[in-house]
Amino acid sequence: MQGLYIVNYCNPNCTPLQSITRLPEAEAFELAKKLSEQYKGTAFYRFADFVNYYLRRIRTEKWLYDWFIKLGGEPETKHPLYFVLQGSDYLHEWFDRGEITRIPLSIINEKHISFTLGDSMAKMDQPERRNPFLKDTLFEIISQVWRY
Repeated sequence: MQGLYIVNYCNPNCTPLQSITRLPEAEAFELAKKLSEQYKGTAFYRFADFVNYYLRRIRTEKWLYDWFIKLGGEPETKHPLYFVLQGSDYLHEWFDRGEITRIPLSIINEKHISFTLGDSMAKMDQPERRNPFLKDTLFEIISQVWRY
């Protein structure tokens, strides 16, 4: 699976590889209010109703963390950074064509990364949701798709 990489997108008005849920709750709410008032890009609309967004995201991250632990993962934080495999033009536009961080998948220890199919938050309450899986399962899925 050489050549695979993960991509994180960041709005031009933010710092790459940061997560609002890693802040103390009061600080997260203060930052969300500031960002939703200052910037009108698509990435910031979710902060306008931060009470609901924050609770949903915390719940999603607990699900991701708990499953990762069950799978034998060794997370360094309870609040993950979100990436997409191989990139997405849609997300690049959604984050107002800001900074892109690409990391080769080959340099990431399998105990430090998990994957979901689709957007974790969007899939959280969907009946077709699949639980997170590890890097070796990702490679199995890719191999099966490439066979056909």
